[in-house]
Parts: sequence; structure tokens; C-alpha cells
Amino acid sequence: MPLKKTCIFLGLWLIVYIHALSQAANQNLSLVSQFNYTERLNDIWGYVDDAGTEYALVGLRNGVSIVDLSDPSNPEERDFLPGVRSAWRDLKTHDNFAYVSNETGDGIRIIDLNTLPGQVNYKDTTLAGIN
Repeated sequence: MPLKKTCIFLGLWLIVYIHALSQAANQNLSLVSQFNYTERLNDIWGYVDDAGTEYALVGLRNGVSIVDLSDPSNPEERDFLPGVRSAWRDLKTHDNFAYVSNETGDGIRIIDLNTLPGQVNYKDTTLAGIN
């Protein structure tokens, strides 16, 4: 077999082998629950508070949803923060704050997560030169 055909064959074989391994690895997962939204999602980020409670911070086209995961079989939305409509919303955390940006030039939303599981406080900021 010519070298070019051999390389193509080995490449395809490697792709099939890796795909088969990844499928085998997924078999030890099971769906515990799900939380449905009527709005389209565009990002998700995790946060763990000082007591060890896990939260999902979910970016939607119309805002941010904060979901309590302390009972994995019964996720509960703790707060929803409406925002400008955006096809892209990115969330990251540092310490007890979440930082949310989007492509609309609307600035950065800073969410204080210290008050969870209660209602959170937030501030929308627009810094000169940063969109």
C-alpha cells in the first residue's frame, strides 16, 4: 500500500478507536435530573459557596439564572437576573463574585454571591474603553 494511503488508513483507524474509547467512558454516567428553560442558553459556570453548596450559573439570552444544586435530584432556581438580549454571555467567578460579559457592549455585570441561597445583589459596570 502506498505511504499516502497507509497514513490515511491509520488516521481513520485512530479516529474510530478514540471515538470507541470515548463512548465506553460515558457509560458510567447517569442523568440525575435536569432543569428546563424556555429561553436559549449560551454558557454555564459552577460556583461553590463557603458552606460547600454547589450552584450552576447559567447564561441565557435574556439574563443569568442561579440554580442551587445542593439536592442534585431537585435543582432549584434561586435567582434570575434579567439582562439585555444577547446571543453570547460569558460567566466566570473569583472568590464570592461572578463576572458576566456579553457582546452587546453593555459592560460587565458583577454579582455578589455572598448572600446565597437568598437573593443576590449585582451591579452593572461600564468602564471607559472596555466594552
